[in-house]
Amino acid sequence: IQRHLERGARVRAVAFEQRDFNLSGPGDLLAANLAALARSGRRAHVDASAELGAGVELEDSVVLARATVAAGARLVRVLVFAGEHVPAGIHRDMLFAAGQAVPVVARR
Repeated sequence: IQRHLERGARVRAVAFEQRDFNLSGPGDLLAANLAALARSGRRAHVDASAELGAGVELEDSVVLARATVAAGARLVRVLVFAGEHVPAGIHRDMLFAAGQAVPVVARR
């Protein structure tokens, strides 16, 4: 905000009735996606172009475009970025991005 003020921008307070997110780390990205899921009333979102292997279980998880999830994987509070691959196994409170599995503390 200070940079905007220094450049002459006008800043004012506004009422905000929904949760505010500061997207500064992996946990924040997961929390924002989980909040969107909760607002939608769904327990999972899978993009139409994503591929899920047989027996995949999703709970409070988001799988984005062209991602793949191996057969038998269980995802709990997981965000899978576009084009990423999730191996078989149980994955909790994780982000799959840039070819890595990043454990996070999910903020609720």
